[in-house]
Amino acid sequence: MDEIEVKFKISKPNSIRKKLRGLGAAREGLIHEKNIIFNTVDGKFKKAGKMLRLRDANGYIITYKGPEDKSHEFKKRHEINLRIKDADMIIELFAAIGYVPDHVYEKKRETWYLEKVNILIDEIPLMGFFVEIEGDTEEIKKAIKSLGFENHEPITKTYIQVYNECQKSQGIEPTKDMVFE
Repeated sequence: MDEIEVKFKISKPNSIRKKLRGLGAAREGLIHEKNIIFNTVDGKFKKAGKMLRLRDANGYIITYKGPEDKSHEFKKRHEINLRIKDADMIIELFAAIGYVPDHVYEKKRETWYLEKVNILIDEIPLMGFFVEIEGDTEEIKKAIKSLGFENHEPITKTYIQVYNECQKSQGIEPTKDMVFE
């Protein structure tokens, strides 16, 4: 399945929540995610624009993401998700086939559903809040307009890329891991 998404930096998550409630969006809840990103020992998997993740968020999910489709208006990647029960066994399996942990990141994610899009309010360590909108292109455009983001610059980088840039701008040596202290 292809995932299409766009994200924006926000400073006032409560104003977004208020807009979402006014639009009749349904809130699923808030979860604290811990994600482990895997790469090949030589780094070629990541260099090819691919991603393999183990997410712990009310259960375990393995995700594969293919390289980004740069021709698309928003961020688009092929994505495969699989729910699993035993994270330790998967980590052992990944190691056996040459995939090792590359970095860890955490986020607090609040999930909303508005018509045919998922709207995610993410709190990221050191950086604050972001809104991520997932769905098909036309539905994302409608949500952008409904939420008032049509004049905002979308973020196409990964959270870890933005996190490392934020660290550098604050005179902090960039780290591989993005976690709450």
